[in-house]
This record gives sequence, structure tokens and C-alpha cells, in this order.
Amino acid sequence: SLGTTTAAARRPPSTTFPLYPPLAADVDPGEIVVQRVLGSVAGMQERVAFSSIEYAVARWSPPVLLVLVESASPIIDAALQQLRGQLLPRAPVRVVLNHVMVSAMRATQEVERELDEVSTSAGKELLVKQLATELNCFYSMELLLRSPTIREKVLAGELELHGAIMESGTG
Repeated sequence: SLGTTTAAARRPPSTTFPLYPPLAADVDPGEIVVQRVLGSVAGMQERVAFSSIEYAVARWSPPVLLVLVESASPIIDAALQQLRGQLLPRAPVRVVLNHVMVSAMRATQEVERELDEVSTSAGKELLVKQLATELNCFYSMELLLRSPTIREKVLAGELELHGAIMESGTG
């Protein structure tokens, strides 16, 4: 799962949030600023990670900001289990779940609306998880665009905001 550690480099031409170090093997040291965030919820404005991302964008002026989420996120799993009635987790986990819950609910509703009774429950579960992961990525990007710093750089063409999903099994 994604950690909560932050690492910043001196002169980054690009910024990637969050990124596992093995994925950065083709770049030189100091070329990437990495912000790793539990559950890929970097867009929560009241959190330190959000301010850290804003600072990195303002300070280093990277040309790219990548929101990278895991295909097998335990946070997404917990949100989907919460929708099925599991007991509430501890308070710190609930803060992260609140962010992901929107994506989990939308994914569940979409799959139920689109699939007929012929589909298996296991197939539906896989689709819900995949869609929730994609929606979480988009939602995080949307929240990042609420930052005046990030939004202005994107509108000026100085920053590209991208989303990606890393296949957890293969990297």
C-alpha cells in the first residue's frame, strides 16, 4: 500500500505523486519530487499532503503532476466493505475513507445500473473495484485543481495534470 512519507529533490523537471521508487528507475537522482500519500487522497485540502504538493508545484514548477493510484488499494477495499455494512474503522482511517467513499458509492451505483442479472457477483465486484479506483484517481485530480496554485499553472499551460493506475501485481 502507499506510504505517508514525503521525499523532495533539489531540481525536479517533473513531479510525480505518489510514485514507487522502482518506477523512477529511468531518471537521474533529483529529477522527480515524490509525495506518497495513503489511499491516494492527496487532494484533501485540509491535509498536510495537499499543502506539500502545492509547495512543490510552486517551488519547483514541474511540467507534469501525476496522480498514480494502486489497482489493489486496501483503502478502496475498506470503502467497499464499509458500503456493505462492515463496522467503522478507527478515526484516522475514517478520514481517508471519507475521501474514497464517494468513488466507492459512485462505482457501486454505476455497475448496478449497467449490468444485468446475468453477470456474476464476482465479476460485479471486480468491476466495482476497478471503477472505484479510476474514480478515486479522477476525484483526487479534481480536488487538486481546487488549489489556485495548481489550477493557474494548468490553465497557463505550465503544468500538465495526469492520472494513472499502477497494476499492483506487476508494477
